[in-house]
Amino acid sequence: MDIGELWQQAQTRIDTADYSEAIAILTRVYGAIAADPEAEALRLRVQWALHRAHLGAWGVDGEASHLYVARDLLRNYLEALPKGEADRRAAAAAALAEVEATIAEHEAQAEEGPDEAPAPEPEQEPASQPEREPAPEAAPPNATPSSHRPLILWGSIGAGLGIAGLGVMAGGLGYANAAVGRFETQPEERAAARRDIGRGNTIAVAAGA
Repeated sequence: MDIGELWQQAQTRIDTADYSEAIAILTRVYGAIAADPEAEALRLRVQWALHRAHLGAWGVDGEASHLYVARDLLRNYLEALPKGEADRRAAAAAALAEVEATIAEHEAQAEEGPDEAPAPEPEQEPASQPEREPAPEAAPPNATPSSHRPLILWGSIGAGLGIAGLGVMAGGLGYANAAVGRFETQPEERAAARRDIGRGNTIAVAAGA
């Protein structure tokens, strides 16, 4: 088959998004002209068309191998371009940078792996009901009085006796104080007042004890 006809078929496949067939035809064309020293310009055109076909195939099937092939084709294309082809070199460099960025993004996503589904939340246990305190046991009928009752009675008796003793002590002190007043104001009663002072003090001391 004529090289020109194959080239036209490949272009048609690219234009109709039949990238796998376009890649196959362009590969045949490149193999036919690879050793021809006068086909350098055509080899460059085939390399450019092949990189476009692989990028189109990547967009269809998502196979990362198409990206790597397109990158290698562009690198070879840049190396083979004459130095004076500034516009074509700039376009090829931009295309290569775009492919390399796509490869880097793809590899980063592959390292991260697929998004993991969130772990299910553990089931919450029902809140435990607070334990009820046992009801106090009722005292059995005809229960004997507590053993503390005699102590309470004796304490009450002691408190009463203490209050009475304080009263007697206060009375004795009052009696002694009255005798002191008589001793100071009534000289003729000093002997009797002295006896009363002693008697009142004695009563007060005895009541306090």
